Amino acid sequence: MNKDAPLRTLYLLRHAKSSWQDKAMSDFDRPLNKRGLQARADMARYMERNGIEPGVIICSTAKRAVMTLDAIRTSVGKDCKIIMDDGLYLADPKALGHRISEVKNRLRSVMLIGHNPGLHMLALALAKPDSSPAFKALQSKYPTAALCVLRTVQKNWSPVTPNSYDLVDFVLPRELAAA
Repeated sequence: MNKDAPLRTLYLLRHAKSSWQDKAMSDFDRPLNKRGLQARADMARYMERNGIEPGVIICSTAKRAVMTLDAIRTSVGKDCKIIMDDGLYLADPKALGHRISEVKNRLRSVMLIGHNPGLHMLALALAKPDSSPAFKALQSKYPTAALCVLRTVQKNWSPVTPNSYDLVDFVLPRELAAA
């Protein structure tokens, strides 16, 4: 890696817990349930307390992802650009990586709000393996409303290279509720 390259931060936020109450509703249109509404509020407070202000948020257009975004919108700063992207709905890790590679290089931080299993598989592919509790938790599962924070030193967002990001944190909503 180029030591003079800028530090880049990638935030991967899984949508909060959705409702299965209406069995006839399409998967795309499912709203958040009560637990999801609470988890997204907890995550918004966490982001605000920790100064998480991505340069851009790219969000799936599925209702549960949009509702998750709505809660954090005021926490991420007024200069954060929001891009709604139909292609993030149930995207695989390759498609997610391609989307990251299209981000303008002047931006130092990006947040994707999306879905499993693609988000989980992408996080595992990008993170350098280590023995930290955060990495072990990430290996185990990627719960709804969880936030993965990854950093890399590289000149451009492209190419998105496996094992090239340091796992800075893996924030679980149940930990925030207990705090």
